[in-house]
Amino acid sequence: MASDAAATAEAAVVMQMEQERELEEKVKRAQVAKSGSLIFCAGESQVYTLDQLMKGSAELLGRGCLGTTYKAVLDNRLIVTVKRLDCGKMGVHVNKDVFERHMESVGGLRHPNLVPLRAYFQANQERLIIYDYQPNGSLFSLIH
Repeated sequence: MASDAAATAEAAVVMQMEQERELEEKVKRAQVAKSGSLIFCAGESQVYTLDQLMKGSAELLGRGCLGTTYKAVLDNRLIVTVKRLDCGKMGVHVNKDVFERHMESVGGLRHPNLVPLRAYFQANQERLIIYDYQPNGSLFSLIH
């Protein structure tokens, strides 16, 4: 009976440590978002900053129902696609936490038919999604 109580106490301690770790991670993410930094998705290395992204040359690729898409060429000659989301068109129900959870889940997807999400940014009413540039044109133009 003493071993059952010890195992239960140990499990409670482990659960509390995991909850504290999750809380620390949420606080860290909130601090990063408030500071205006890019949040890189799981498994992605930070090869550029938000300042480098904003200073890079940008070319308008198109406008869609959720926002505008740009081709950005950074100083280190890296080419990325930046989707600037229009928060007014996204709806009122999409708050910061929902957006962050969605980006984390999409950022973890890896498949040959999907362009991997590299990073995202959100602050106030500004939301950016950064992914690899695909030079073959839009899917719409390839289909039609």
